[in-house]
Amino acid sequence: MRDKIITIHSRRAVRQVLRIIGNNYRFKPILHWFTGSNDELLEAVDAGFYFSINGAMMTSKRFIALLPLIPKERLLLKQIVHLHIARRHTPIRWTTSCAL
Repeated sequence: MRDKIITIHSRRAVRQVLRIIGNNYRFKPILHWFTGSNDELLEAVDAGFYFSINGAMMTSKRFIALLPLIPKERLLLKQIVHLHIARRHTPIRWTTSCAL
């Protein structure tokens, strides 16, 4: 089951997420909206977590300072694209991610 991927929206809850998941998980955890401290980031890196980032996160000076601490192979870029179907004018939210 180690090939399962779970994205965890960890904004303002990093300490709790790390405590709940621990080091003995059976999936690939991806932390999205990481807002933790340097120590929490290093703890997540040591535990094998991946990190998903979006454009809004790149406007944070605090996050940009943490970015060099994330290994490139654990960094995923996330882009949210809003599409509209012409006939129904129904917005569709489509999320794409890619690894560096």
